[in-house]
Amino acid sequence: MKKRLKWLIPLILIILVTVLYLWPASEPSFEELYADVDQETVDSLAAFRNDYPTKTVLVNDKPWDYLALGQGENTIVFLHGMTGAYDIWWQQMEVLQERYRVISMTYPAAESLNEMAGGVMAILEAEGVNQVHLVGSSLGGYFAQYLVANYPDKINSAVLANTFPPNNLIA
Repeated sequence: MKKRLKWLIPLILIILVTVLYLWPASEPSFEELYADVDQETVDSLAAFRNDYPTKTVLVNDKPWDYLALGQGENTIVFLHGMTGAYDIWWQQMEVLQERYRVISMTYPAAESLNEMAGGVMAILEAEGVNQVHLVGSSLGGYFAQYLVANYPDKINSAVLANTFPPNNLIA
C-alpha cells in the first residue's frame, strides 16, 4: 500500500498542477480594465478603436495586426513596449496623421528580433513605405535599435524612450 501511495500522490499533484496551469484565465472587459481611468480618456480610446479598424498581414503563419493612418510624405512607425499594443499610441497617431503617415502594430509572439523585424518589414511593404522615422518605448526602443542596425537604408531617424542599449546579457 505504501509503495502505491509513494507514486500515486505525486502523480495526483502533477495532474492537479497541470489542470490548474491549463485552465483558461478570464480576460477582463474593456470597462474593467479602464475602471480607474477618467471617462474622457476611456471615451477617446474607445472611439479611436471604433473609428480606425486594424489591418492584418500574415508573416510566417502569424497575424500582425496594425494600423496605418494619414497620407503625409514622411512615415512614423510607433513601436510599443512588451505589454503594449498598437493603440497605446492612439493620441499621438490622431494628432500626427494630419501631417504624417503613421503606423503602429501589435507584435505577435516571436522567437527573435529578426522575426519581429520580418513582421515590420512586411507591414511596410504592404503599405508601400520605403523609409521611416521610428519611435520606440521600452522593448520598442530596444527593437528600434535593432532595426536601425539591421535596416539602415529604411530608417531616417529613431527616437528611443525608456529603453536600454543592446548588450550581451539579452542578446
